[in-house]
Amino acid sequence: MASTLKTAAPGWHGDGDGLWMRVAPAGSRSWVYVFIRGGRRREMGLGPYGSGT
Repeated sequence: MASTLKTAAPGWHGDGDGLWMRVAPAGSRSWVYVFIRGGRRREMGLGPYGSGT
């Protein structure tokens, strides 16, 4: 998946179990954990791509 993320188009790219890679139009990449709490969708930023990989 790492090689796919380096060339991924802008948007959201799922890795499973709520883990997503968000690619901004300018090209920045960040990990986001998406979950439901209290019936509402929540997003928790986990940091930029490359900091934990």
